Amino acid sequence: MKIINTFLTITALIVGVTMGLYLLGGYEKKSNLKLASLFSEEVLFFKYKTYENEEAMKQDLQSMERYIYMEEEGKPTVYLAITGEKENSQKIKEFFEKKGYSIKEEEMTMEQEDFLNILKQYDAVLKNTDDEAVIDAIIKQVIEKYQEVYEH
Repeated sequence: MKIINTFLTITALIVGVTMGLYLLGGYEKKSNLKLASLFSEEVLFFKYKTYENEEAMKQDLQSMERYIYMEEEGKPTVYLAITGEKENSQKIKEFFEKKGYSIKEEEMTMEQEDFLNILKQYDAVLKNTDDEAVIDAIIKQVIEKYQEVYEH
């Protein structure tokens, strides 16, 4: 009788601990999802061009100081600017059109909190200026910060 009670007690403890760990694990996963979604935001990337290969891209962009490229379907796609503010979109498009670049905006989700905070600061300055030198400097700084965060 004592052996049966001991066996039932040990079984109950094992089942209890297993269920507790399972339930605790579920809460941890859910809390991580909430944190990730708190820091994700939609931002606008300004797409310039998709190339057949990286060599062609580098040759075409020799005069370009700063740009981002991402592999899309095995081909490098170049982006010239990023903003988190829809209001700055037209300003960026006009800036590049004056330089002879035809760009298209694409919305992407970003989850890097540090970069998003920096982007908001640059967007605030960009929103309040029409000076092309300042716009150029902001665009270059944002691309540089993006490269620091995502490419290193």
